[in-house]
Amino acid sequence: MCAAITHHGIIHHHTTLGPYNTTHLIPFLDTLHNTLIPPDQHIPRVSEQDISSCQWLLTGANIGNEMRSIEFKLGRGSYMAKIFSKQVLKYGCAFLNIGGGSLLVGVQDNGVVCSLFFNHKKEDRTRLHVDDMVKDFKPPLLPHNYSLRFLPVITPGRQQHCLKVLCLTFQAPPAFAEPTLYRVGLDQVYSP
Repeated sequence: MCAAITHHGIIHHHTTLGPYNTTHLIPFLDTLHNTLIPPDQHIPRVSEQDISSCQWLLTGANIGNEMRSIEFKLGRGSYMAKIFSKQVLKYGCAFLNIGGGSLLVGVQDNGVVCSLFFNHKKEDRTRLHVDDMVKDFKPPLLPHNYSLRFLPVITPGRQQHCLKVLCLTFQAPPAFAEPTLYRVGLDQVYSP
């Protein structure tokens, strides 16, 4: 038997005959987690597979680690004005050369969500800027090879509509007869 007990009594128990191994323990812990933290209060975790379907993030949540195809940038200060353009080219090229990846701005290197201020005007300017920057990629990118989204960042107890994480995702087209090496600017090549 496996049970979770507090000073208020039993929270959850699971009775199974035989040795207790991970086959029994993992479902027990999953049920206990859902009992203690209702599913509507779970903090979303972002991974390489589900970044494209993520709809919002929670302030202070740890969304995981940087990987070969996910890069986090805090983006504070003059980042958007002075550094963002160079990093779009660098990381975009690297991501395209491995098949795809995402740059998230408003997230610390350790995966903690911080957010940035993006009102509609700043979002529109950023979209136009990214559309202009992708013209530097060789071979040329088509609109379905990249997407720019601004994920709302939710802070429990506060209502702020302009705090967001910028998520720029690059997806290389399917390979044809020959592999493609993406370049930017004066034939600069990047890879992770």
